[in-house]
Order: sequence, then C-alpha cells, then structure tokens
Amino acid sequence: MKKLGKIFAVCILATFFAGSAMAVSLAPNGVGDLLIFPNYLADGTGWETNLKIINTKTDESVVAKVVIRGGEKSQELLDFFIYLSPTDVWTGKIYNDNGTVKIFSDDDSIRSGGTASSPIWGDEQPVDEPLKASDCDTTFYGYLEVFEAWNSGATVTTFDLSAPPVDKDLIFAEFTPLTASGNFDATQNPDAIANALTGYYDISLPTLGLSAADKALAFEDYDVNAKLELGVETFIGQLANTTVAEIETWLAKTFLYMPYYNDGVNFSAHLLTFPTKKTTIDTDTCAITAALGPFFQQLPTADGYCVEYGMFDTNHEELTPGGDPDPIFSPVPDEQKRWVCNEWNALLPAVPNYDWAWDEGYVRYAFEEITTVSDGETALWTFTGAPVIPTVVNLGADGLSLVEASYDFGTTSTVE
Repeated sequence: MKKLGKIFAVCILATFFAGSAMAVSLAPNGVGDLLIFPNYLADGTGWETNLKIINTKTDESVVAKVVIRGGEKSQELLDFFIYLSPTDVWTGKIYNDNGTVKIFSDDDSIRSGGTASSPIWGDEQPVDEPLKASDCDTTFYGYLEVFEAWNSGATVTTFDLSAPPVDKDLIFAEFTPLTASGNFDATQNPDAIANALTGYYDISLPTLGLSAADKALAFEDYDVNAKLELGVETFIGQLANTTVAEIETWLAKTFLYMPYYNDGVNFSAHLLTFPTKKTTIDTDTCAITAALGPFFQQLPTADGYCVEYGMFDTNHEELTPGGDPDPIFSPVPDEQKRWVCNEWNALLPAVPNYDWAWDEGYVRYAFEEITTVSDGETALWTFTGAPVIPTVVNLGADGLSLVEASYDFGTTSTVE
C-alpha cells in the first residue's frame, strides 16, 4: 500500500503541475535528463562505489556531464563529460587509494587525455583521477549529479551518430564546437531533450564479498538550455529551464518510514541526502555563508543551514533509550529531536546521540511543517516538507541491502 501511495502522490503532483509553468517531473520509469546518485562511499575501510550510466536511446548519441560532490557541504570534487553512443553504458568506480579518493574508469566513453583534435579514451589509457581534496568538505562520501548535456537528435550532424557502435571521436567532434542555444534549449528546439539517461550504483566491500545496488533518481524534462562546460561549475536549477525550487518540490517529504536492525548480528544505517542545499562557503574559514535551495534559505542557524526533524514512537509507548527492549519491534522514543546539518548524513546505531535501544523496528522521521515559497521572484506555488532522498542500508547475516525508504510527499498549493 505504501508503494501505491507513492505512485498516487506522483500522479497528484503531475496533475497539479499540468497547468503550471513546471515541466520537470520525477521519472516513474527511472529514465530522464537529470540523474541524482544519492550516495557514494569510499571511506578508507575498504568500501567503494561502482557507477553505471546508460544511454537508453537506440538511435541517438548523448553527452552527459557528471558532477561529484562532497557529503558535508556539496563542494564540487570533480566533473567530467561522458560520450555515449546509442544503447551505450559508461562504468566507473569511486574508491580509496591509501587515503586518496579517486575515480577509476577504463571505459571508452570517458576522455582520459590527448588533445581537442586527437582525444584519448579510457579504454586506451584508463582514468585514475583523484577527487579534489578540500579542507571544507570530505571526499570519503557524498553524491553525484548527471546532466544530459546534448543529444545528437537536437543537431544536424556531420557524421551519422545514430547507429551503434559510434566512434567516440565523432561524438566529441560534433559536440565540442557547438555554441548556439538551439542545440540545447527545448523551448527553441523540442528535440533538445532526449530523456535518455538512467543509472545504477552499488556500494561494495570487496574484501568481504559484500555488494548492494540501487538505481539513480531520475527527473524528466529538466532541460539544460545552454552548453555545459568543464571548469564552470554546474548547479541544479542553473543553465536550465527548471529551477531548484521545482526540484525541491518534487523531492519534498513530510514523513519517512525507515526500518532498522541493531541486534548484534544485523545492523542498519539511514542515509539522508539533501541535494538542493548547495551551501556556499568562505573558502578561508569554511564558514557557511548561504544555501542555494529556497527551503534551506529559511533555516539559518549557528551551525549553518540545518534541518530539524522528529523521531517518533508510533505505537505510543513511553519508552526511553536504554530501557527494557520489550516488545522487540518498538520504534525509537517519542519525539526525539535531531538536527542533520550535512548534505549527506548517515544515522548509525553506534554513533552517540543516534542510539536505537531496540533490536529491531523502524523510525518515523517527521520533518518540520515549514512552508516554502517556490521562487522568491515569481511565487507560483508553495510546498511543505524537506527535499530529501532517504536510503536504508542493512548489513547482516544475509549480506548487504540498499533500498530507497518509504515516505509521504509534502503538500503543494498554488499562490493566490
């Protein structure tokens, strides 16, 4: 029933926005032109993250920009293009090499060197590139964004890029000189959106043979409207016909329902990712000076832009941490307030202040009922809830599992 409820909520939101200026939507089939990989882990204890990005089109080549962001303050750690022929898949791995987090790929869809006239590809010279270390952020964990930058159906091409396999030199040669916005902006050229991308990631611990996979979150009709470049940071809601407020509206959730184990054999972690927060920092002091997302702009605190939520005892028992864990399925104590201040947050049983006193149960996270105006300049709608992507990780006798949590969408209403 919970899954049906989520599908129903997506339909309601889609109906609500059908008559508005909002074109972007969550892609129920997992295929679109903006992907968010909510988690990567490469913390130096053996964990690594494998990535797959797929061009689902059978007759169009696609260029996508991949952005890797740190989990504490969303600082850009690395960005690069991938060049995908029809039905192509790019593979890569984020791993820890003796304290230095790197991305590795020996795929022919990523450029690893050469010149603009003679590029070298990952299958010829593998990429093994360190992420940019930062005193103000971490490289050990975080998330990724993937933007559909261009598709061959949007342009009259010199070469045939429709029949796989396509030489990556030809895709590169077609994309590189493009400048006119009509090659990218769907308001000028409807063919500029292919909604071609889907993706998967798995977090693994190879030394123990553990691995668990999940799919990237996809949005369709995001519509990048200008050429994306390397060396120029790309943010959600910029250089696109979609605002960050629109993405926040689709991500807004008022309640999360996340099961856990903590019995000495089976353990859980709850991962909360806030990809629209995008803190701006003073690079000299690392102090947070602003946040990109309208939701987070309402929440300045002494510790930066944090999100408050409640952890509720949904069976109404008066239980306290460390108390008698009977019944075994009791959730956490009543209305324990917590703050999560990072863009990527892991709530673990072993971490102080997040102790779960029972062997098994679930947590009902209730976010503050804050009403956010969609856009400070053109207020078309408001929404409640926090723009979060929740993931449950379980590790135990049956191995490792990774799954998106159940939730309730925030409520949305028009501005009169």
